[in-house]
Amino acid sequence: MQKFLRPFLIIFSALIFTISCAQLDIEQRKSDPVMEGRIADDKPLTNLGDDKKSLRELVLGSGEDTFDYTGSITFQTALDKISFMPLSSVDSMSGVIVTDWFNIEDNNIRIKLNVRILDQNMTDGSLSVQMFKQSFDGQKWNDLGDDETQAQKIKDSILRDARLLQATIDLS
Repeated sequence: MQKFLRPFLIIFSALIFTISCAQLDIEQRKSDPVMEGRIADDKPLTNLGDDKKSLRELVLGSGEDTFDYTGSITFQTALDKISFMPLSSVDSMSGVIVTDWFNIEDNNIRIKLNVRILDQNMTDGSLSVQMFKQSFDGQKWNDLGDDETQAQKIKDSILRDARLLQATIDLS
């Protein structure tokens, strides 16, 4: 009986505490340093510290060094090319697309792609593609390493389509 009574009392106490805290009426003071910038000009604070740089500038660097790849033809082409695979991560600010594992060849081999847009020049050095392969031996997945040949084919295909799309846009 005591085995059940102790956990019940703990859960009951936590429930009472949670219910009583939910009834508190909490208001932020106007003298709060975070709110002072909002009260003065009704805008959120963007500058941090004495150097007056925004959080974005502190993390990503100054505005000249950063590029949002959302509208990038190369980024959109790469995203379109590998859209048949499940995407694990897409970051348009850094130009990185990472897929999840995708099974091929009767589920005995699976691949994963990492694509990184390095710049907007649409040259061979503007894009990095890595393809990782694994095989299933019946019990576990074994790494087969990088497949540089297939990665280069994917890279060439993305660049070819991006250049074609850019030429079409330029002509229209």
